[in-house]
Amino acid sequence: MTERKSNIEALAATQATTQGAVTATPEEALSALDSLPEAPSSSQVLTALDCFKEALKGMSETARELAREGAIKRLRELGHATPGRLVDSVMPPSVRPTSDTKAGSAIGFKEPEPWAEPVEGAALLEALEHTVKRYLALEHRQAVTLALWVLFTHAHDAFEISPILALTSPDKGCGKSTALALLSALVPKPLTSANITPSAVFRVTDYFRPTLLLDEADTFLGDSEGLRGILNSGHMRSQAYVTRVVGDDFQVCMFSTWTPKAVALIGEMPGTLADRSVTIRMRRRKQ
Repeated sequence: MTERKSNIEALAATQATTQGAVTATPEEALSALDSLPEAPSSSQVLTALDCFKEALKGMSETARELAREGAIKRLRELGHATPGRLVDSVMPPSVRPTSDTKAGSAIGFKEPEPWAEPVEGAALLEALEHTVKRYLALEHRQAVTLALWVLFTHAHDAFEISPILALTSPDKGCGKSTALALLSALVPKPLTSANITPSAVFRVTDYFRPTLLLDEADTFLGDSEGLRGILNSGHMRSQAYVTRVVGDDFQVCMFSTWTPKAVALIGEMPGTLADRSVTIRMRRRKQ
């Protein structure tokens, strides 16, 4: 109770500082997390994160990044399996290119905003089906399946099983990439990639919880047993983790692999992945 009270007092002090237009330093932002006990309760963590969030107001981007790194480190020390996701729930990462062009560009997503009014589910499903049929040459049942999978991605955490959407075809030019492009406009936090490593999958999943849209999978999936294993692991929520040793101190950490996934490829999905997939077999549009 005393620790919770001190956290609440810290939050009040932080709010007063913010209102007085005095910007906190990264160290000051981390003070609430640093004061957490070794086995904090959920309410203590939530209160500390509220303090942290308030202290970020007015900070420069560089200062926020420093504070973010410190917060993730502290929560990992306290035993949280997904500290990055906890921190980013109060401080979403910015989207910007990196200064080093060899390193590519940073990944970031906008959180989906709920519609202002209640949505009629049946009408939404019908509209999605109509949109799918407009752009893709699919049978009625296939279009319905694709529309249902879109809805599934938005309610993913309400499920215990996460089937992969497999878009297969006997040859090129059957609309698989078009289907992924369409999905990228309909699903939450889409991440499209034509090649990806096993470590990238579990790290980006644990960090962002995107909707993974993997294209050209026939060029890399069959040769990567590790990647197949990681994709397989995300089928059941209770088992959707991989374990890795990270950092100079060789800390053992668990990374979540629980996220919606769609895979497009020529040919068929590898056996174990096929068992965990809802498959749509695509064909070229008839002339």
